Amino acid sequence: MLEALDADWEIICVDDGSRDGSLERLLELARTNTRIKVLQLTRNFGKESALTAGLEASSGDVVVPIDADLQDPPTLIAVMLDKWRKGYDIVYAATGISVTPLIRSSRRRDYSRRPLTPPGKRFRTTAVHVKHLS
Repeated sequence: MLEALDADWEIICVDDGSRDGSLERLLELARTNTRIKVLQLTRNFGKESALTAGLEASSGDVVVPIDADLQDPPTLIAVMLDKWRKGYDIVYAATGISVTPLIRSSRRRDYSRRPLTPPGKRFRTTAVHVKHLS
């Protein structure tokens, strides 16, 4: 997917004290691909510290932070990069879970709320947002 981008890229992975063997897997990937860098923190200092370490190690003009759980789909990188190239100062993805939307039924006298889909159904939504700073 990253090879399709019209850009040089690197992947910076920050391991913040994991104990599940992921560090060893990341180091193996870095040995086989020079575009992958691995930073190892001595312990879990929190998300902000890991993000800061990754930002400081980056060498590009654009940084796209992605959590290891991939809650923001990597497929959005191309969309976000395109928006940045169009001149937006800030491009970000927002992911959330929305509960089943409810509508009012005009057929019932009490106008009770009736779900469009089965109750409890949740949808994962991701959107790319842009802003100009001026």
